[in-house]
Amino acid sequence: MQLNIKIDWVFNPNKIIDQNSLYFDEEYNVFLSNSKKYGYDAFAFLSVIVDMLNYYQTQEMKYDDICEQNLVFQKQFLVSEFKYYCDFKNLSDFETKLFVQDKIGQLKVNSIENITNYFKNDNEKYIAKFNFAKNEW
Repeated sequence: MQLNIKIDWVFNPNKIIDQNSLYFDEEYNVFLSNSKKYGYDAFAFLSVIVDMLNYYQTQEMKYDDICEQNLVFQKQFLVSEFKYYCDFKNLSDFETKLFVQDKIGQLKVNSIENITNYFKNDNEKYIAKFNFAKNEW
């Protein structure tokens, strides 16, 4: 399957390489990966996804239409986890920026829960849980 999209990118699209990916695991977790760390952040990646969702909105596509066209192997499109690698020495600054967000792209954040006391495993910890409206359009 090939997806061609023309978007006004928020970062240089010439730097996108095969190691950049958006993928889902078996538990419907979404991961944005970039092994070449060019300096753009996860929020920039997320704004690209929001642009894609806005396109669906302008086409008056509903959730079922999107699933039918794009998610033929998945029954639901659930984003339950967003993974972002951060140097430990920058963690405090990252957390500060994270908790002052009121929008990601054009998606309004209803609330942010502090979950810094929860660890996924020995090497990964949770920082925040973003709560959005159930229906964005």
